[in-house]
Amino acid sequence: MVVFVSMVLGACTKITPPKQQTPTMVPEQTPIPTINTLTWTDEAGFVFSYPGTIKVTTDSNDNTSYANLTTTDGLKIMAIDSKYKDVSAWVKGEAKFKDGVIIDSELSGKPGKKVVKGGMTTIGIIDDNILFTLEYSTDSKSSTQITDSFTLTYPTPMPAAKTAPVDSGDEVVLEEEVVE
Repeated sequence: MVVFVSMVLGACTKITPPKQQTPTMVPEQTPIPTINTLTWTDEAGFVFSYPGTIKVTTDSNDNTSYANLTTTDGLKIMAIDSKYKDVSAWVKGEAKFKDGVIIDSELSGKPGKKVVKGGMTTIGIIDDNILFTLEYSTDSKSSTQITDSFTLTYPTPMPAAKTAPVDSGDEVVLEEEVVE
């Protein structure tokens, strides 16, 4: 330690410099790995996001469904014509749900049913006479992200068919729009 002595007008003052602080070591922060999130947009009228660590595949041999998708971690998404008037009738009409736990649920803002049975969960809604189902095992890692992000969309409507002008005996004037 260094001591400075100062003499001011005959008085002797001892000045001690401040103690040096020892720097503290801060542990290096480990960055949290981010999972690349992808978005699936389906022509059947829905969209969802899923982790980039899994793959989504379609069953190209299925000619009866609007959508038949599976993920590499076991989630299955279907869109088929519904033979049921509502989701309550769907749950009652499916033999595989017998003795399952049935819970009122929601998917894409629509009322639905969730059925839990034998380590499998199935969520279903009916919209515009189409039954949308998401089925997954309890160990599916992507199921929560997909079910939480699953949103119904509607395809762009087809342009109205052009009809020929009807001849009412009056002079028919066809106007043409000029786009510059």
